[in-house]
Amino acid sequence: MSSTIVVPDCLKTATIIPGPNEREGVQKPEMHKTVRLVVIEEGKVLLVHERGGEFTVKPAGWGLPGGGVDGKTEQDLVGTILKFLPIYCRVPVGKTEEVFADIMNISTAMELPVFLVGVKEGIEETGLIIRPERKLFEKKDAPDHVVVVVNGKILGGELSTRSTETDDCRWFSLSALPAGLYVSHFSMIKRSVNILGLDYEVSREVLIQEREPVQEEKEKGDSNG
Repeated sequence: MSSTIVVPDCLKTATIIPGPNEREGVQKPEMHKTVRLVVIEEGKVLLVHERGGEFTVKPAGWGLPGGGVDGKTEQDLVGTILKFLPIYCRVPVGKTEEVFADIMNISTAMELPVFLVGVKEGIEETGLIIRPERKLFEKKDAPDHVVVVVNGKILGGELSTRSTETDDCRWFSLSALPAGLYVSHFSMIKRSVNILGLDYEVSREVLIQEREPVQEEKEKGDSNG
């Protein structure tokens, strides 16, 4: 099999049309992005537990899988995914490109970097091969930062917790989300369930705190995660 990865035209980065508030001559700050994966099966959502610690602004807690888009080229992301498939998902080295082609076999308007980051982070944080299939919404939480929430479908792999940034990964009932779930992630889950038209009650146990630091989702500094 050829080692050349052909990216489908349907996944090329979309053209961004300036919004009504953008004025000619006004320089806009660079927009940083974080991707969050919402994977729901049989009334349960897939969550990872962030380690927290001195090298991140986030406290330890439960949240949706994902990571930053900044500083990652499409070529680098493809290479990382191909490297991670045997390590985290136990895909035979000779089958990695075949599996990658299956992941890419989708027609979607999602921007390619967002798609690839979703795939990479899903593999790294959960051990599962997750294909981002639909962009649900974007949540702007700072003038220069937006969270892109996407719906994912599991194609293979086995649940594992071998990531350097997370120390647990589990399925939780939407009606009994865990204590320690980040407040903003709870909101993202509720909104996603509504957009997907799923008939599930979404409720939570006691959270870490009523309000969390603004930096919780501002993960520009964690873009390598």
